[in-house]
Amino acid sequence: MDWIAEYLPKLVYWAITGALAVVCGTLWKRVQKTHAQEAVERNAIREGVIAMLHNTLYRIHRIYMDQGYCTLGDKKSIESIYEAYSKLGGNGTGKQAYEEMMSLPTEPMEK
Repeated sequence: MDWIAEYLPKLVYWAITGALAVVCGTLWKRVQKTHAQEAVERNAIREGVIAMLHNTLYRIHRIYMDQGYCTLGDKKSIESIYEAYSKLGGNGTGKQAYEEMMSLPTEPMEK
């Protein structure tokens, strides 16, 4: 019976330590998995926003190029769209559309 009194506290200590290690490990894995899923979701959202901004730049590019001019107010709006697009990592095709719109006159050509 003396061995029970001697070893039981040690066994309980190691059992609790082991259980806590398993619980902490499980929680850590869950946190990592959730973090990875959130990173994938953030990247998908970022890519979607880039695509929408790119689409907007190209849509308005067609309008202003056909129109032949772009007012200062419109250029300011286009600049805001392009800045967001560029900061998110948009590619050079959006830059080309932006530069072409910025090079347009601000008033219609007189006939």
